[in-house]
Amino acid sequence: IPELCSKTIDDINTLTPEQTAIERNKAVEEKRNYFIFNHKTARDENRVVEVHSSPIDFGGKKILFSIIHDITDRHKAVQDLKDSEQRWEYALEGGGNGVWDWDLENNEVFYSKQWKEILGLTENKTTTNLDEWSKRVHPEDLQGCLDALQMHIEGKTSSYFNIYRFICIDNSEKCILDRGKIIDRKSVV
Repeated sequence: IPELCSKTIDDINTLTPEQTAIERNKAVEEKRNYFIFNHKTARDENRVVEVHSSPIDFGGKKILFSIIHDITDRHKAVQDLKDSEQRWEYALEGGGNGVWDWDLENNEVFYSKQWKEILGLTENKTTTNLDEWSKRVHPEDLQGCLDALQMHIEGKTSSYFNIYRFICIDNSEKCILDRGKIIDRKSVV
């Protein structure tokens, strides 16, 4: 695009000329070679770009070689996902529901803040694997829970559903209605 080739970095970068000079100097001095900036297109549209820069010797002259990728769509998708997660968390916690999410491949479990509060758990008393949950399920209810989970993992049920007693940190018991569904079955099989 001829009109873009005639522009300088100051023309396409949305940073101030002073900020652009600082960042360019960091790249030339090899103190930093990866940047994310807002750039302008030849049509003066703002785009989010990922820049990889390195100084090179070209005919005895030190120049800055940069590869620029337009990541506007990826950047928007990440922001949309963050916004969606915040709305989801707000809706669940606003309804008084706790959430746990089990990654079967690496046995890591995410426990929501609300889940921990309902059950009297604290950050330092919660592990990131299924052990925290299974050691707190009432011993008389544990096998039924594990059986229901296994049936769903094996695809014998469309979702996991169980009601069981849970032993809180203070040794009180709470009756839990637990539901779940495998989101990505291909990684389970």
